[in-house]
Amino acid sequence: MAEKYVWVLSDSDKYRNALTRKQAQQITDMYRKAFKDINRQISNLPDRSRKFYLKNLQKAIAEALTEISERAGIVIPNNMRLAAEQVLKETNKLPAALGMPVSANMAAISNSIVTNILAGNIYKEGWIFSGALWKDLKHKQGKINQTIAEGVIYNKSSAEIAQSLVKYLDPDVPMSKIAYRTETLARTLVSHAYQQAIVEASRHNPFCTGLRWMISNSGRVCPLCLAREGNIYPVNDVPLDHPRGMCTLEIVMEKNMTDIAVDIADWKQGNSNPALDNWAEYLNTGLTNGGNGSIIKAGSNKGADAVNETLIKARDINGYRQSPHNILSDGDIHHLIEEINAIEADSDVFKFNEGTATGYSERTNFINIKGDIFPDLSSKHPRDIMSERAVLAHEFYGHFKFYPSAFRPNDWRDEMRASYIAALKAPNLSDRDRAYLMLDAYERAKEAGHYFDYSKKAREIIYGYKN
Repeated sequence: MAEKYVWVLSDSDKYRNALTRKQAQQITDMYRKAFKDINRQISNLPDRSRKFYLKNLQKAIAEALTEISERAGIVIPNNMRLAAEQVLKETNKLPAALGMPVSANMAAISNSIVTNILAGNIYKEGWIFSGALWKDLKHKQGKINQTIAEGVIYNKSSAEIAQSLVKYLDPDVPMSKIAYRTETLARTLVSHAYQQAIVEASRHNPFCTGLRWMISNSGRVCPLCLAREGNIYPVNDVPLDHPRGMCTLEIVMEKNMTDIAVDIADWKQGNSNPALDNWAEYLNTGLTNGGNGSIIKAGSNKGADAVNETLIKARDINGYRQSPHNILSDGDIHHLIEEINAIEADSDVFKFNEGTATGYSERTNFINIKGDIFPDLSSKHPRDIMSERAVLAHEFYGHFKFYPSAFRPNDWRDEMRASYIAALKAPNLSDRDRAYLMLDAYERAKEAGHYFDYSKKAREIIYGYKN
């Protein structure tokens, strides 16, 4: 393969390494806080009986581990997105320096990269991020239950069993592996986001002929990475780094910078160059060939569908809106609080960036708000395109106000009622949002196999007239 110029993404590599160290500390801190909270609860448990003590101990640990898992479900995707955005930012410097216009929403492209990874599209069939988190959680809970059960079998006292758990739970104990599995998952996914962002940027670059594998400079290199060292892989055939891997990729181009600059200058003067046409379109829109260039194509949502099916249990709950993994910024939260006030809801009921998806929790009696609060305007389904204000109304007037519900969470009847009531009762909704909510109410029933004629009130809201 001809090689004239090798582009080393040193800034992105340093950023990924620093992000990985920060992330490891974030995860350790999660477990350290949980350990301290559990220790405090243990010390405050009344000494009624061993059965009572162990039952409450088990409950406290299960709740703490679940909270960590939910928090990891926010932290890890956000760090993946940061790693991908840094790569895209650095890879855009070259075309920008050569006079190519760069205006695409790189945050949206990085989000597509992350969604694709979380959905398992780059892995073997059956893997998905939320499933991996769930498996990790169940593994830890199993270890806790096993420790307690063995303590009971060997007739240990409650204090002795608690001491055994300390060795497993405390991340500062050298023999503890409590945070290792979570940190391994996090580190691996951040590296894969870093890799996939390089692949995404390079496959649109017409001058790129391949990606060169370079081992990390950590001093610890496995035989697999040594075998890959220096190999130049086709852009669409780059192997994934192994778990906890930190190897890097260099962009190999067949022309030197002078020749590249000449080609771009000729193209800017009007000479035909379809490859540069496609690259320019990607740099401006994130798409190529009329919309067929990004990693996850519009209308081909294996990745997005898989994430939604696992995290929000199919369209009949939250729909295909924005990813729940998107972290709400301070600006987003300020805007959403204004929307909450507009519908005259109690703002204290809403929790931002908590839980796995937007929705009311009967367990906590709070409404969790995640990135999927925002609509997907490329869809035509009313559940996908209703505004964030309409979703807030659905959760507050349709779920929170009806606690306790006669139906199980996510039952179609519970969801139908929530949208129907919100369409009728929520103040300051647009006519369009009321119509979307009402349409969604009947869609809930239809998706469950029940078909009803529109009520008189529904017809008024949907069609805008009275009989």
